[in-house]
Amino acid sequence: MTRVGIARGISLRIYLSLWGQHIGMFVTWCLLNQLFDEETVAEMREETERLERKEITPGVFLMEVLDGKFVSDDLTDTGNAFCPCLL
Repeated sequence: MTRVGIARGISLRIYLSLWGQHIGMFVTWCLLNQLFDEETVAEMREETERLERKEITPGVFLMEVLDGKFVSDDLTDTGNAFCPCLL
């Protein structure tokens, strides 16, 4: 995939930024729909509130708060049942 993006003139940095925004929007949707584990949400309460107030973007939330990782441990059982193919 990266080769295609770079071949079309999109730098790797831009490609990763777009990827982060896209996945970040899904992560945000899961968070706002209570699919995240309560303990995980409690650990990042301040950052979650910043996201809800739109002070940070979904991509920034993913990359800076979740260190670019979206794993099954972040989700509830319902969340994991909803997106088993994605994680």
